[in-house]
Amino acid sequence: MPQRFTLGIEEEFQLVDPVTRELKSHIEEMMAAGAHLGDQIKPELHQSVVEVGTPVCADIHEARQAVTHLRRSLIEMAEDSRRAHRGRRHASRSATGRTSRSRTACATRTSSTRWRTWRGPTSSSACTFTWVSTATRCSIQVMNGVRAFLPHLLALSVNSPFWCGRKTGVKSVRSTIFKRFPRTQIPDFYYSWDDYAKYVDLLVRTNSIDDGREDLVGHPAPRVLQDARVPHLRHPLPGRGDDRHRRLVQALVAKLHGLFERNLGIRGYSRAILMENKFRALKRGLDGR
Repeated sequence: MPQRFTLGIEEEFQLVDPVTRELKSHIEEMMAAGAHLGDQIKPELHQSVVEVGTPVCADIHEARQAVTHLRRSLIEMAEDSRRAHRGRRHASRSATGRTSRSRTACATRTSSTRWRTWRGPTSSSACTFTWVSTATRCSIQVMNGVRAFLPHLLALSVNSPFWCGRKTGVKSVRSTIFKRFPRTQIPDFYYSWDDYAKYVDLLVRTNSIDDGREDLVGHPAPRVLQDARVPHLRHPLPGRGDDRHRRLVQALVAKLHGLFERNLGIRGYSRAILMENKFRALKRGLDGR
């Protein structure tokens, strides 16, 4: 794998009370305990979720080591929290689509400026993200190609069939919830980087987002939350968190990048067709067609 296709892994963990199995609004304590991790730990939209992210990793083996270190650190922090709170343990659960029956734990938002202006769903579900670095001059073309495979990646990673303890009839209720955020889902086809930049500029001029720079230089909290993003390719669908899924995302980006460097490509599908495929994936997962 060429050095340019580096990896970054982000994981969101829910903070769960092991006795009641309810989400706990415990982010402030976790952030204080994780100060030694620096910018590798961040608050999320809700106080019952903590986000960790690896440094830029050269390959999947380095990424695995970094993820293992972060998970182990969270476990130690949860144990420290248990001792500090007289036996009340706060457990971190990775890459889960679980939602709490308690709306209080879900609805309590963090005070971070990163999420202060958001008005989104009051549920909380954790997931895994994969970043793959690629050359900026090809990033738009690669994103256009990745669009066709997003439903397949979702089908491989569906993991949230329940809502508030009830079976929903879909394999990925998280995908249905996330639609309530603006500027989500499968992106449109963009003809060039300038085409995408004009779209972001329009969002800024109409006060839809605060600062377009965040979406043009890879800010860690982009306001365009589509299923594939630039300038780095982000796969923001809930994953099982194993190496196979991450290798697949990395290989897909590398394959598409190689095609475009040879002035080749894949068939371009309309967003309507891709959204139909995505619905089949979130509805039936690997049992869908």
